[in-house]
Order: sequence, then structure tokens, then C-alpha cells
Amino acid sequence: MDARPTSPLVSVRDVDKRYGMRRVLREVSFELNEGETLLVTGPNGSGKTTLLRLLVGLQAPTRGTVGVALDRSRIGYLGHEPLVYRELTALENLDLYGRLYRVPERRERIGMLLDRLGLWEARAERVARFSRGMTQRL
Repeated sequence: MDARPTSPLVSVRDVDKRYGMRRVLREVSFELNEGETLLVTGPNGSGKTTLLRLLVGLQAPTRGTVGVALDRSRIGYLGHEPLVYRELTALENLDLYGRLYRVPERRERIGMLLDRLGLWEARAERVARFSRGMTQRL
């Protein structure tokens, strides 16, 4: 039996999130440890997407703390609206994000990803012309 204390991978403490006067999250607290799964459910407008955006660092809480003991660059998030620039091509989007995150061997990895995602043939098309499925894969 391993008696070593372990730190949680995710720690959310007394988190509130407001958009103007509208409170979306109120005093949310939980911990997520290695091997555990979190299921987030609720009606439309209950703050599920907001909570996920807080966890991946796309938004900050109005109050409270969100701690993630992982390299956030290794966390993927696929929300309702993909975080791509519709006026850019698939190739340009990947190159932009590769530069922002200083991805080593960026050009080689972009080609490999486009091929693996089945988007190689569409690499020079503007994302605005992509189907929803293609955009999500990108």
C-alpha cells in the first residue's frame, strides 16, 4: 500500500465566475486525482462550458482559485466554437499555433498532423469553407 500523499491533478477552490451582473458559477470546489474521472452535467446555461474554459486557462475566475498540476500545453479542449481563425487556411492556423507554442520541428509536425487528420488535401483552403467535422478535427 502506497501511503505517500499525492497532490491533486486539478484543484478548484471556491470559484465564482460572473459575466457582468450574471453569476454563472457560485462557490464551486472539487479536486481531481490521478485515475479519477469528472463528469460535468447540467442544463443549458448552468456553467459547464465556463468551468471547462477555466480549467484549461482560457478564462480566469472572478473569485477563487483553479490549480492544474499538468503542463497546460498538453491539455486539449474542444468547445462548441473551435479556436481557429476562419479566414486562415488549415496550414496557416496550425503554423500560427505552432509558433505561439514554440513547437519544435513545427513544419514537419504540421504536415504529419494534416495527413493524420485527413486534412492534407484541404490544407490550402480557408477554414470558413470547412465542414463542422473538418473544423473540429483541425
